[in-house]
Amino acid sequence: MNKILTIMKKELRRVFTNPSIIVMMFIMPGLLLFLVYQFIGLGLENRLKDKINYQAKVSVINASSDVQSKLNLLTDPHHPIFTYLDDSAFLEQKELLAQGKIDYLIYCDNYLSQATFYYNSHNSHNDIQIPLVQALVEEAFIATRYYSLSAQVDIIPASEQGISSDMLIMASFIPMLIMTFLFQGAMSVAPESIAGEKERGTISTLLSTPVKRSYIAIGKILALIILCILSATSSFLGLFFSLDKVMVGVEFSYGLYGFGYIALMFVMIVLTVALIVTITANISALSKTIQQASAMCLPLMFLSMFVGLSTMLTNGASANNFLYLIPIYNSSQILFQLFTIDLNVTQLIITLVANLVYILGFIFLLTKLFNSEKVMFNK
Repeated sequence: MNKILTIMKKELRRVFTNPSIIVMMFIMPGLLLFLVYQFIGLGLENRLKDKINYQAKVSVINASSDVQSKLNLLTDPHHPIFTYLDDSAFLEQKELLAQGKIDYLIYCDNYLSQATFYYNSHNSHNDIQIPLVQALVEEAFIATRYYSLSAQVDIIPASEQGISSDMLIMASFIPMLIMTFLFQGAMSVAPESIAGEKERGTISTLLSTPVKRSYIAIGKILALIILCILSATSSFLGLFFSLDKVMVGVEFSYGLYGFGYIALMFVMIVLTVALIVTITANISALSKTIQQASAMCLPLMFLSMFVGLSTMLTNGASANNFLYLIPIYNSSQILFQLFTIDLNVTQLIITLVANLVYILGFIFLLTKLFNSEKVMFNK
């Protein structure tokens, strides 16, 4: 029993006398998870505020002067901006609605005393703004006793409707999940492959063989990439086929995604995991032990989780092409675009090229580290 207690004390002393282990094991996980959920809450709050404070642009065709006067009396600072037009502007306004340049279109039929409400299902503010706009318009109709709101029409054909605004919110979580899976896969093999050999002392035997050190580095990195791609494939399939569960509370169909989108999702994940592996391999080469390598990789994993939540904080993918030069961030943005069927081809090309350059750059850096005696034999 005393021997067991001695061993227990030794192991506990090893942990509690190492500040880095204390931080990484007991402080960092809780702190970072707290921050992650703070970011999630902030993102949801920002989306809700944006929807509530948004001033919808509404074109009203053929409205009577009484209805116009009633709507003009609205004093709420967030009430819709109404524009009154005659019948000749109807087709033009339908086109503007389809392009997203106006939010809603109301056509008043003066012969039948009825009005038709047109909307665009791609409008992310629909869930809050449609009931608000309809309530204000119906109030004006009731007060003037002339029109009744008889129909609600989606200007976007059913074949082109894509995904709902609720799905956009749920899809914004997916990049974070993917980045977490990819980093976990890389962290399970990269520290062991290089820092593990340094810790065990077997790296010197490997480097003393007649094989060029650059070849050893490339061989290791390619093996790690293959292993992590296999792991990422499993994670991708698991996530993709559980989307109907992830998209809880919204209408979802796998038929939304064609083969091209699914293939691009997989290509992006492969490139991203290759980038992550090359980064973690370089960290592993610079580390003395597996423990040190894992500790250095962990903050990067949590940083990637924050980056994965960026679409929540910015209400969608960024329109700034230069931001797609930032590694990991660009992958998160493109994955969000793919899952929401709103792909920007220019940004996709920038991301693919940038990530390939980063991968080759980190592989080159790893070969330089393997050729450094100071780095490879530093214990």
